Amino acid sequence: MFKRGVFAVSIFMLLCAACERVNEPAPKSAETEKLIKQYVLDAAPKVQHSLNVNMSNQLEILGYDLEPAKPIKGRFFTITLYYKVLDRVTRDWLFFGHLEPVNGGQYRVRLDHKPVYGRFLPSSWPKGEIVKDSFRLRLPADFPGDKGRMWMGFYVEDPGKSDVENRMKPLNANQADEGHRVNGGVVSITPGKPVKAKEYIAYRTAGKIKIDGKLDETSWKRASTTGQFVDSWGTRRTDHPGSQARLLYDDKYLYVSFICQDTDLLSSYSKKDDPIYKEEAVEVMIDADNNGKEYFELQVNPANVQFDKFFHEGPRRGEDLPWESGMKSAVKVDGTVGKRGDTDVGWTVEMAIPYKTVFKGNKSLPNMPPKDGDAWTLNLFRVDHSGKGNKGAYLMWNPVHSGDFHTLRNWGKLRFSKQKVTEAPVAKPAQNDIRKQLKHNTLKTDLKKK
Repeated sequence: MFKRGVFAVSIFMLLCAACERVNEPAPKSAETEKLIKQYVLDAAPKVQHSLNVNMSNQLEILGYDLEPAKPIKGRFFTITLYYKVLDRVTRDWLFFGHLEPVNGGQYRVRLDHKPVYGRFLPSSWPKGEIVKDSFRLRLPADFPGDKGRMWMGFYVEDPGKSDVENRMKPLNANQADEGHRVNGGVVSITPGKPVKAKEYIAYRTAGKIKIDGKLDETSWKRASTTGQFVDSWGTRRTDHPGSQARLLYDDKYLYVSFICQDTDLLSSYSKKDDPIYKEEAVEVMIDADNNGKEYFELQVNPANVQFDKFFHEGPRRGEDLPWESGMKSAVKVDGTVGKRGDTDVGWTVEMAIPYKTVFKGNKSLPNMPPKDGDAWTLNLFRVDHSGKGNKGAYLMWNPVHSGDFHTLRNWGKLRFSKQKVTEAPVAKPAQNDIRKQLKHNTLKTDLKKK
């Protein structure tokens, strides 16, 4: 049997290796024992949802508990899993989980995570022990119905293999599907506050818009702001960088502008379609025919590098990266891009999205140009990874109530008006308007793309 003292030393070494601040003093033995007691049990517990599924003769998923026992829509809940180590675990498997409505069509809440917060990975689990693994997440407010089915298992990330090939095989065939997902049974869901999408009215431009990033035309000055962006769940925190957008249109283009506060402008990507979303970018996603299938994604970063992609078969499906949107963009920065250690102010982005090219190949084209009253499904996003120790801010105009920007069902609505923006009702200045906080007359960089 594995000796508890040796186990304590091995856990101690693992935890020290995972410390972000390596110069901190090593934890005391009492603290180490406390951590062990958190993650390793002396005996199998009595669980709410018992499973006892053998995973490739390495692990057994004993079952799981939920707190609260009936998760509430729109609120956080905790899932605690229990595993028995049957033999030496050969790889650092990751846990995957899917919570899907029993009756609700295609809808999935992902429960994927590194076991035990990534501090105690499976290859270090000693044979014969029982490991406790808890994590917390929010149940989307729009989860369909009052019952959900849990699916779960273990996987590794290998892009060269299919999902099934990357997953640990359950040996209890009657408790799993063909995708090697363990059937975790049905859980009850408690109703919550319904989700209501935001709506933005886009007016026609009053004169020509020059794509230069300055946003100094009368049309932009009269256009309403979206208000400050929020996180995926609709929360606006004080540590979120200020982010706002405005939209206009004419017979050829949809115009989108962003104003972003940023104390540390970052951009290491320089080529078209580089993965700029991994650092800092603003994003526009549009499903103009509102069918949830054909939609496109446009991005720009502080160096005015563009990224565009079309999807033909629904959220994240039927990707077409070679697709070219033909958009024009310009960026102005108040600060220095890529210079760490100094203090920047922010950046503005101006985009002109041409109907002629972005809707080419779309199976159900909208009116071009849009007619009075037309409505498109749309959302606006910002990703910020600047600043020392910044873990990332993922902000948006309309909260998607999930961890995925591509949750089309919870995007907002863009409605078009035939009125010119100068004829429209004057928007009341927003208290959180950040336009004046960026010093446009002293901007150092002027970047354009055509």
